Amino acid sequence: MHMVQRTNTDVAPWVSEDVKALEMLGYKSDLTRAYGFWGSFSIGFNVLSCVPSIAVTLSIALYSAGLPGLSWGWPVAMLGLYPVVLSIAELSSAYPTVGQLAPAGWGPFAAWIGGWTALAGQVATPASIAWAMSLAVPALIEQYYEPYIPANWHSFLIYLTVITAYMGLTCLPARQLARISVAGTIVNGALILGFIISMLVVTRHQPHNTNEEVWLKFKNKSEWPVGFAFLQVLLVGCFTNAGVETALHLTEETESAAFVTPQSMLRAFQVTALGGFAVSLTMAYTIMNVDELLESPFGPFPGYVARSLGKEGAITLLSFYLLGLFLAGLGASTSCSRVYFAFARDGGLPFSHIWRKVNHRTKTPVMASGLVWSIGALLGCLSFAGPAAINDIFTITAISQYLTFGIPIALKLCCKDRFRPGPWNLGKWSTFTNIAGLAFVSLIVPVLCFPSVRGDDLNAKTMNYSSVAYGCWITIPIIYYILRGRKHFRTPQPRVMADPAHMRRIHLVEVGMAVSHKEERKTESELGRRASAAESMSEKSDTVVDMPELSYTDAPHAAVELKQYYGALAPRFRNEKKGKE
Repeated sequence: MHMVQRTNTDVAPWVSEDVKALEMLGYKSDLTRAYGFWGSFSIGFNVLSCVPSIAVTLSIALYSAGLPGLSWGWPVAMLGLYPVVLSIAELSSAYPTVGQLAPAGWGPFAAWIGGWTALAGQVATPASIAWAMSLAVPALIEQYYEPYIPANWHSFLIYLTVITAYMGLTCLPARQLARISVAGTIVNGALILGFIISMLVVTRHQPHNTNEEVWLKFKNKSEWPVGFAFLQVLLVGCFTNAGVETALHLTEETESAAFVTPQSMLRAFQVTALGGFAVSLTMAYTIMNVDELLESPFGPFPGYVARSLGKEGAITLLSFYLLGLFLAGLGASTSCSRVYFAFARDGGLPFSHIWRKVNHRTKTPVMASGLVWSIGALLGCLSFAGPAAINDIFTITAISQYLTFGIPIALKLCCKDRFRPGPWNLGKWSTFTNIAGLAFVSLIVPVLCFPSVRGDDLNAKTMNYSSVAYGCWITIPIIYYILRGRKHFRTPQPRVMADPAHMRRIHLVEVGMAVSHKEERKTESELGRRASAAESMSEKSDTVVDMPELSYTDAPHAAVELKQYYGALAPRFRNEKKGKE
């Protein structure tokens, strides 16, 4: 048996174009492109994982609004999040890489702040999911095995076990991770259907809540005004969708990324929105005693499932719930390792030369995965300082994620003349959608910083210190940037070879304007004419065309300038051809 080395001619056409597009942004393609639409959709859908996410945040909705918090909170949150997701999807098509959108001049600093904000949210997401599992497992054992007495160190050991499993799996080759993600989608889909069907079938002979109780009888226990309490209800949907951009962080491992990434991101959100609404309504009609669930020592969701399904049914459903949580954490950990790798590649981390290494066998950022595990282990140690300390660290997940959404959207609005849409874009609705998305982010980020209670219930343990935690996190990188980072953090400079193959790079930008088959044919015809000019030029010279100094976030401008360059050369070569004839 002998090994056959794969050559460039063996690479699928779309992979070849993705490599060229990445080079256009100033990067070398180091990772294997193994994610198609289903793989990209699956990892995003697994991270969103609506049943486990709603289960973990169920107390927020019930405490702030009662049953209407489930029926109204989810759809309103989805309507607010939809323009945010559309805006991020548009940006992912224009910039099919793990990077930051920023204008030239102060672009490196903006990319630095955006990058470190993303790092905070990314590392806290898998850690918070693993910690939720570490609390759920002892609670499940205690609920059905009375002699067991949980201890804090039990949860810590479970936490370490889970994040270690994450690290090992994220180091697997991308093709294997994509298969695990697709299998995880089946599990999460089965969990949604299984939860709804089991709850409706088992409770069909039991009394259900009336429409008035589900939709109209708000019960606010938080002492906040009703309007602000309802804003807190929206956090259930916001926490669930904090990882909606997961597919974006895998663009360099995705085939035809400029098309697939935004589509898969949007579809994952839409399916989660519909599935989550069905789950929320099922809970709203079948939860009969809100006060009893809020006081349950095992948490609202385990208590609700046990009361509705009995011991055997509850154990089965909660086992799938834990599996769904694990898959969500795995997807988040995979995304996190890619973000750390990409930022180290730009020199944004201390000892970047270590963390940006890619394993030559698996073609995955193994060192970045190890760094994520190390930070996660340190975060887990905070559990010994008390629940308030670790809970507040993990609440910066949503704050950091939504700031990461808001920063590039705001910069795009401020620098509209510098933005060039990708193949998937919003057309004339782009600006309106961006404004709506930024408005929702601006509304929800302050709400995330407030405690869930006030008055007599507010104390040192119930206070929300997430804004302080984020402020401390981002202050250190700012100081580091001033002292050292600004000297070595440089975004790559696009360099484009003057040969006809690079005309295909322009296609990634120009095809975004082709909204109909007629326009697409006209675009392809124009590209053909320019490619002919480029071919004639390449026969005369093998020189490299150096584009003006641009940050990698200005790469679409480089594409446009190159397009104009080829367009200007075309008449000259046509005249020379006529002269020879």
